[in-house]
Amino acid sequence: MNDIIIEDTSMRLPGIAVSAVERQSRAGYYISHRRREHTWVILHEHVLQHFDASNYQAVLCEKL
Repeated sequence: MNDIIIEDTSMRLPGIAVSAVERQSRAGYYISHRRREHTWVILHEHVLQHFDASNYQAVLCEKL
């Protein structure tokens, strides 16, 4: 791995394995965080659209 000779007796193996797992979990966190953020943005826009529409309807009712 990365020009490092790995043998069963290598003391570096646990460190390399942990490092690879940590990198994977951090990448997974950022991906899931971005998905959540994207979902909240969509939900926020959706709620605002409904609020604007209902507010517009209320204003029209008052004018009538």
